[in-house]
Amino acid sequence: MTENQNDDPRSLYVCESDDPAQQRSLSERDDIRSDFRLSNDGDGFGNCMAWLFPIAIELDLRESTAVPAEWQYRAGAMGSHHEPDCYVAECLQAYSDETILQFGNVLSRYQNKLHAADLTY
Repeated sequence: MTENQNDDPRSLYVCESDDPAQQRSLSERDDIRSDFRLSNDGDGFGNCMAWLFPIAIELDLRESTAVPAEWQYRAGAMGSHHEPDCYVAECLQAYSDETILQFGNVLSRYQNKLHAADLTY
């Protein structure tokens, strides 16, 4: 798989391994992509940001995985917290740190592509 295939959250992941851990990871990636698609109302940038912020907050709250510096996330003065009734935050509870971090990296690259194509606001 080339790096460019990971730049779109809709891209397919291919698992050619019989390792149960890799297959479980693939299943989580499929599930998180499905959750992302369910929240997409046609505003690619808005949906990307609606997921990227809660992903950064979730990683910060878990404290087991650092939020990548290139995401430029900084917790507010009151610390990290999810907004009440946040659909994305609820979805993220089902996923491992690794899956959340990987999907956040995909969304970060997707956001950069949207900026480069002047599809942001």
